[in-house]
Amino acid sequence: MGGNFKVRSTASAVNENDYSELSDEYLQHFYTILENTGGIISSRSLSGELVYFNENFKKSVNKILKVDVKKGDKVFFPVPDNVISWEDALSEVATGCTFSTEFDLEAGGIVLSFQLTVCPIVQNGNIIGSAEIIKDITYQKHSVKGLDLPEKRIVESVTRDNKIQFDAVLTDVPFSEGIAVTEPDGTILYVNPAFEKISGYTNNEISGHNPRILKSGEQKSSFYKVMWKTVLKGDLWTGRIINRKKNGELFTSETSISPVKDENGDIVNFIWIIRDISTELALEEKLFQAQKMEAIGCLAGGIAHDFNNILSPVIIQTELAMMDLDPESPIQLNLTEIHNAGKRAKELVRQILTFARRNDREIVPLKASVIIKETIKFLRSTIPSTIDIRFVHNAKLDTVFADPIQMNQIIMNLCTNSAHAMQEKGGILKVILENETVTGAQLEKTLHVKPGKYLKISVVDEGTGIPCEIIEKIFEPYFTTKKKGEGTGLGLSVIHGIVKEYEGDILVESEAGKGTAFHLFLPVFERDLVSIARENSSVKGGNESILLIDDEKPAVQAIGKILGRLGYDVTASTNSIEALGAYKSDPEAFDLIITDQTMPGMTGKELAKEVIGMDGNTPIIICTGFSDQLNEEEALRMGISAFILKPIIMSELSEIVRTVLDDRRKG
Repeated sequence: MGGNFKVRSTASAVNENDYSELSDEYLQHFYTILENTGGIISSRSLSGELVYFNENFKKSVNKILKVDVKKGDKVFFPVPDNVISWEDALSEVATGCTFSTEFDLEAGGIVLSFQLTVCPIVQNGNIIGSAEIIKDITYQKHSVKGLDLPEKRIVESVTRDNKIQFDAVLTDVPFSEGIAVTEPDGTILYVNPAFEKISGYTNNEISGHNPRILKSGEQKSSFYKVMWKTVLKGDLWTGRIINRKKNGELFTSETSISPVKDENGDIVNFIWIIRDISTELALEEKLFQAQKMEAIGCLAGGIAHDFNNILSPVIIQTELAMMDLDPESPIQLNLTEIHNAGKRAKELVRQILTFARRNDREIVPLKASVIIKETIKFLRSTIPSTIDIRFVHNAKLDTVFADPIQMNQIIMNLCTNSAHAMQEKGGILKVILENETVTGAQLEKTLHVKPGKYLKISVVDEGTGIPCEIIEKIFEPYFTTKKKGEGTGLGLSVIHGIVKEYEGDILVESEAGKGTAFHLFLPVFERDLVSIARENSSVKGGNESILLIDDEKPAVQAIGKILGRLGYDVTASTNSIEALGAYKSDPEAFDLIITDQTMPGMTGKELAKEVIGMDGNTPIIICTGFSDQLNEEEALRMGISAFILKPIIMSELSEIVRTVLDDRRKG
């Protein structure tokens, strides 16, 4: 046999019931099924001649082999020779074996995966031929990567000649499509095992009922009126129906309803074929979310670049004004507020970029209480006044290793969820900090962390609570109980992932109608933190020559003033090509180059390559509001000395410039 040949069952499992006396009306039901399932279906004699094939088999063989197939032909679906030999396959069928194998075919540059099942056909206890089933398993074998997979239905069907046992095939062969036979009034007469599996109802349970037993209430009555109007006219209806399983779970089915007519043209039955496409729709939604996040990221990057270029001169000019004014001047207070607002705007842009996944994380030791206070301050202006937010700080150790932006997002998300649960009646929302030592006994019961000291952050509300039947699902990606437009379902799954990355854990306690408490456990950092805030009084200057390049005139003026105030000799330019020419004419005239990244004509990255290619001795600092073309890691790898994100603050700029120049001198 071929390399992937797998025997599924033996001759003893073959159904030996005699169906030779089936009526033409009975057979018509099954012909209707076979022609409307969408499967690639055929049956043949033991010597290989085709006895029956449906329209899809005919189209597929004609398209691939360019053969107009007819009954009696020895034409086989083009399974690769290294997978299976049809001669061997028919020999196995003659012994009573049912077998299955998988193979790939390339069509239009796309690799499609199929499963072939061949089972023996028995009449009066004798094996008289084979039934062949082709199933497209492309979606099962390959994850969705963009939109390059073919929009093909995943089908699995069988074929029968009018002299063989249709009923046995429908029962024994593993269909992926549910099949139901109903009276013209909709009364269900029969469902196959796949229908039972999809709906949760057995054949005995659902027989005698109307298909409305699966009705979910998610679609308007007009939808069903159009459906019934179509089929009662004798036409085929196809569409998507949102159904409800026996256990209450919703699923979307791709459904076709075909009328079966007698010799007078009157409808005697309907054949319903349903396929659960919930998994495919979930994959499509996941792809849509990924594309949406990418679009948000592109938008955020553009906003960040322009906004940071605006913020830079605002912050720097404010700092210059504060330096020029008498420290006791009452205007100092006003300027300080402007300066603080500028720094908050800078952090807001960082949050946008982090949300859009366009920014690298910065995991550092930080005081959680400071982040939480700032977050609560912001939330007070956005949450209804009927909700009282209280911060309870009972922790002696509240320093943890985390990214400040992510910590802000975690608290913001949990508090927003709690506020949403209390929006109707209001109440008290508490954020509580406590220290807790986690022991081995606790680990066995609840937490999945290492033993040690932890900061426990609890967000407790008096809202509607979480029903017990869904509480196990709340950390699953895309799960949400909110209505469309109220949320993405991403929040809790992302929080869970971040907390686990910090080697912590998150627990939830809730009872419907009595509120919810989320408890975050993060390892504490026990050493005291030294403030990393750089004050204006600590700025460092020098007397070196600096070439400053930025196409934004306000930015180049503001940064130039700062550097000049620090004692440096600054040559400023808003044209990168001209600036490079000035450098090439006298490289020794400059001790340092500070350049923007995104500029017309020549980017900062391109300018840096030119300079480094000349001698590599002049250090370069690149500043950017945001760039898709260059990040800090790549900049340092190509020989750039430092990478600064705008907006620039004087204390940061002065320290970086001084460090780069001192390193050059040491080198």
